[in-house]
Amino acid sequence: MDEKTMVDLLSEMHTADAFFTVTTDYESDTMIGQISYTYDQMFKRHGTTKQAFEQSLEYYSKNPKKYRDMYEKVVLKLNQN
Repeated sequence: MDEKTMVDLLSEMHTADAFFTVTTDYESDTMIGQISYTYDQMFKRHGTTKQAFEQSLEYYSKNPKKYRDMYEKVVLKLNQN
């Protein structure tokens, strides 16, 4: 998965996680299902899958400079919202 898609997805995921953490009981079975559904919708919107996302995340995590550069973009994007 290209870096731009990863940045967009990670930004959306962190925003969703923050929302769920602040507004609900994050550990409940219902919320875990809702989070999973929300992530699945994000993957569909970006034309990817959970498996492709996880493989890309693993790739970036094994390449520290690329991972750091990508997360710097995520932080910038989150700070713009």
